[in-house]
Amino acid sequence: MSKPSAGGRDVFYADLHLHSRHSMATARDITPITLRNAALAKGIDLIGTGDMTHPGWLQELGEALVLKDSGFYSLKGEAEGPLFAPTGEVSCVYRQKDATRKVHLVFIAPDLEAAGRFSRALAARGNVSSDGRPILGMSARDVTEIALTADPRMLVVPAHVWTPWFSLFGSKSGFDRLEDCFLDLSGHVRSLETGLSSDPEMNRLVSALDGYFLISSSDAHSPDKIGREATVFNCPKTRDALWRALEEGVGLHGTVEFFPEEGKYHLDGHAACGVVLSPRETRDLKGICPVCGKSVTVGVLSRVIELADREIAPPDKLLPDWHILPLAEILGQVLERGPTSRAVREGLRHLLKRFKSEYYLLLDAPPEEIERQGSRLLRVAVERMRAGEVELSGGYDGVFGTVKVLSKWDIKEHSGHGVLFEAVREAVRRRGPLSIPVPGSMVEGPREAADGAETPAGAENGDAAGSSSFSSFSSFSSLEPSLGDSSGLSPSIPPGASASAGFPGDGAPGEVADLAGGKTSSPPRLKELNPSQRAAVLSRARSLCVVAGPGSGKTRVLVARALEYLFRGLPPEALLLTTFTRKAAQTIKQRLLAENPEAGAARVSTVHALAHRVLLEEGAPGRRLAPEDFTSELAKKLIKGRDIGPQAFLRLLSRAKNLLLPVESAFPELGSVMAAYQAALEEAGFLDFDDLVAAALPLAARAGGRFQAVLADECQDLSPLERRFISLVSREADLTVIGDPDQRIYGFRGALPDFQAAFKEDRADLETLKLNVNYRSTILLHKAAEKLRGAKADDERFPAAAEEGRRVVKAALATPAAEAYYVVKRIKDYLGTLFLGGGGGTDLDESRKLPGLGDIAIIYRLRIQGEEILKTLVEDGLPCQISGEDGIDAQDGLDLKAEKISLLTMHAAKGLEFRLVFVTGLEDGIIPAPPRGWDPFPEGADERLSEERRLFYVAVTRARETLYLTRAKKRRLYGRFLSGEPSPFWNLIPEKLTVEARPGAQQRLRNNTLF
Repeated sequence: MSKPSAGGRDVFYADLHLHSRHSMATARDITPITLRNAALAKGIDLIGTGDMTHPGWLQELGEALVLKDSGFYSLKGEAEGPLFAPTGEVSCVYRQKDATRKVHLVFIAPDLEAAGRFSRALAARGNVSSDGRPILGMSARDVTEIALTADPRMLVVPAHVWTPWFSLFGSKSGFDRLEDCFLDLSGHVRSLETGLSSDPEMNRLVSALDGYFLISSSDAHSPDKIGREATVFNCPKTRDALWRALEEGVGLHGTVEFFPEEGKYHLDGHAACGVVLSPRETRDLKGICPVCGKSVTVGVLSRVIELADREIAPPDKLLPDWHILPLAEILGQVLERGPTSRAVREGLRHLLKRFKSEYYLLLDAPPEEIERQGSRLLRVAVERMRAGEVELSGGYDGVFGTVKVLSKWDIKEHSGHGVLFEAVREAVRRRGPLSIPVPGSMVEGPREAADGAETPAGAENGDAAGSSSFSSFSSFSSLEPSLGDSSGLSPSIPPGASASAGFPGDGAPGEVADLAGGKTSSPPRLKELNPSQRAAVLSRARSLCVVAGPGSGKTRVLVARALEYLFRGLPPEALLLTTFTRKAAQTIKQRLLAENPEAGAARVSTVHALAHRVLLEEGAPGRRLAPEDFTSELAKKLIKGRDIGPQAFLRLLSRAKNLLLPVESAFPELGSVMAAYQAALEEAGFLDFDDLVAAALPLAARAGGRFQAVLADECQDLSPLERRFISLVSREADLTVIGDPDQRIYGFRGALPDFQAAFKEDRADLETLKLNVNYRSTILLHKAAEKLRGAKADDERFPAAAEEGRRVVKAALATPAAEAYYVVKRIKDYLGTLFLGGGGGTDLDESRKLPGLGDIAIIYRLRIQGEEILKTLVEDGLPCQISGEDGIDAQDGLDLKAEKISLLTMHAAKGLEFRLVFVTGLEDGIIPAPPRGWDPFPEGADERLSEERRLFYVAVTRARETLYLTRAKKRRLYGRFLSGEPSPFWNLIPEKLTVEARPGAQQRLRNNTLF
């Protein structure tokens, strides 16, 4: 179908969504000039700049372009030629309504000044310099608000709205309604981009989209992909007319489309198994791959049908559209060569010299002209394409579909005849064996294969099959072994435990039978607890010890037991809950209030905060908590000339106080210094952190008389001082203590090996219950963790997960920089920022949705290790946050609800959980960490090693779904080189539960490097 006339008004083609070389996986040669040349060759009249939020690209645009009277830009010094409009794409990765959302938005700015304001506003909230399409942990609604604040004229267009992984309506991370995404700003969205795998007719099956205007763009990552889709306008070629067309539909004439079947997400399927499914087949299989049993990737057609309320698109809702096949693909079929072969490039060169543009040849040129300037076979191919007489094979799960315009009979009848074939033969003969690129293409193409059938993989939202984009690069993701092999391991679930996954992260399985057939009217969610959890909640024991492994629902049980006390009539002010960190206390308080608004009077506190409150309420002499810089400077002054640093001295002093030892005699060599330190504190009117609890001990029993029930969390890490304080506070009350000996990681502060035995000294009636079902991790991760704790048969813990999951990945890298790059590269693969999931070459298990930024943690032993990784994350534009120094409140400063990747020390990771976890720096000399200065473990090296192993166990058990262990073969730390040997914990997990990654040579791939 030819481009129609428009009664004297201009009809023009626009491609408003593309990328610069500053975006990941894009061509290195993208400049304003190459974009102009590519648009001219294609027949595009108005082209988006792409990546207008990138400061470097924005500066380059400002230097190369000049504003015209039309409101658009052109190259400086050029009177004619394609015009530019400032455009850019933003990737929003965030959580909304308990689901990870990944939505891509295209913004069109009225001018470069508005684009600059938008860029600077985003830079205040994230990194816009590392990727032309910045990744922001912000909602689509909030990014839209920032854009409109930068300039109210800014247009927002949801990009490729049906793509499964990153779009408004995508099956993996999108919404069912536009209003649920943009909320109160929904009225500012007037146009939608259909994407390569859908066309307007498909979109008009959904009546909810009737009020929106449909546009098409290329989303090109290289100049040769510009214009593979475009929007046709029938209006003056001015900014005001374009705005009216996109906001009101006036002057919007139609679209140039891919055959949607060619798009790589049109149908459903599972690329790893070669399974392609129609929507009906997917429904019949309940979305499960018949080969491997995992979930298939639900494609665009299925998703449209799911939301559709029409069987046929109303004709009055449809604008004209023209389905085309890129000329390179048509020539590939005509010449029986790969679309990126030299023969095809020479054919393109020949035709573009004789036709004013590719669009003219494909849409407007008379058939006889095509035959005269090309060949009879080319004419047949173009006529078939224009008539829609093509053979289609739908794309699926990242694999492009195919469109055939020629039959074997056509080729046999007409191949080799015509000036096109003669020109190509002469060009190949004349130029010899070298590969010559087409001007404006992204890079020099590969050498032609023996059979001429090069079909390299594509990129992003669809650099089409046959693109040279990925032809010379093999992501080292593909070198990693498959993680699906479960080695024949099967789940082991104890009698009475539910196999349901329950509430993620809460340890709450599905409904179970009432305990012992009894009934209860208690309000806590007892039916959501398993038998052992319910037994702990309902126990009438005055003294109760609950041993709770990772993911066993410890916090849920703690909160439910507190609520049970309130249900029985206990006044809220008579209830006390203690825990280890301020953040944990906040979490418990929030959960209590969510279940019972009257629980606000209950006291939820850390031990030290409680001790401080006791001192205030009981009228103790007023001494203030010493500032950290005061204690540090005092320690530095007192230990001057001694073989110990100030921090090591303060750690030893803390240990002495927590073990209830006289500071003068705890460490004889330092006794006089410790005594001098205490005297200086007292003279200044200060208490240090541990003195708070010691000073409150004499008052604890009297203060505790107001409490009738005390519940103490994380008791495995209580020191004798803290345990004594809890015992005194709870002397007249019911006492429940909860903890896990295998997660004791504060032995250096004096935490006792057996907290149960320690409390039993004060509570002879102490009863013990165990929570031994893990609702956090997959079966394979649970089994790996059990090997680390060296569990005996009578102390086994059980996974409740229904799926085996993936094995633990181990990767040995050359240097810390290579390790950091490996981690960041894997994160970007999982987020899909390079490949958009599915067929992109990652080992992602598509039975689950992609992780969000807040689902990812990078854990290490020493905080200094995080610096290289933090630097790499920031350079690559990934939102992240890093924990504070080691310590009881190391999580302070972290916003665990933020859409950011968390960097954590192993101590700071305690109590948290994430879907994707990297435990890094597993090297001898880091974990176990050798003592620096004086050893805080007088018991000897064995106890120190045991604690380090427990610390590693804590790090590993933070993972819910996927775990990576990494190390560097060479590292310089604190001014010396380590041995390069792996940590003694490196091989503790059996081989059948792990898989060795083979990263190979790792060259840092910058944003302007082609993948």
